[in-house]
Amino acid sequence: MSAIKAPAKQEVKKEENPLKAVAPTEEKPELLNENLEVLPLEDRLLKLSILFEKQKQYNQLQLTLKNLDEFLLDKDDKQKICLSDGYRREFTTSNPDVFKEVVNVIKETVKKKLKELEPMLNW
Repeated sequence: MSAIKAPAKQEVKKEENPLKAVAPTEEKPELLNENLEVLPLEDRLLKLSILFEKQKQYNQLQLTLKNLDEFLLDKDDKQKICLSDGYRREFTTSNPDVFKEVVNVIKETVKKKLKELEPMLNW
């Protein structure tokens, strides 16, 4: 007769909960201003004054750009550009191609100045 062997009992390990409760630590939360030095009042006021001046420049450049965008460039002789120097010498032209090119150069210069000012406008 053949004896039937019962399967050996396998030991079942009890799994630990992977989401264990972690005891709260007694660490201090990091403060944002912990490592920052507070400037004296005069220095803060000076910085604020400079910031307002930069904001004023930025707003003026935005207005200039808006005005240039609204500028109508027609091909007629009514348009002209006049340049004058400190000695009251003048250069005047009504060439529409020159006129258009000058307006485009001014626009690009204003856009460049705006990009330069943007990083300076932070507290």
